[in-house]
Amino acid sequence: MNFINKIVKSMDVPEAVSSVSKVTVISDSSVVVENHFGVSAYSPEDIIIRLSDKKMRIYGCGLVIEYLSDSVVGITGKIASLSFV
Repeated sequence: MNFINKIVKSMDVPEAVSSVSKVTVISDSSVVVENHFGVSAYSPEDIIIRLSDKKMRIYGCGLVIEYLSDSVVGITGKIASLSFV
């Protein structure tokens, strides 16, 4: 059981909420995605992250995956756009 699921269980939050991804964008230099389902593609200009029901594409330059765990991925670099595909 990952960290997010432990929190959800301890708070008696419905299980449906635990599968929702949370995306935090900080200016044009950082993106944090919680409750993701993996990285589908990576290059310094394009990263695709799998969410529960779709994918999120991050375009930019100098993109770096700073950290990656079972539930959280952190990306830095010059972010030009985010889209859901």
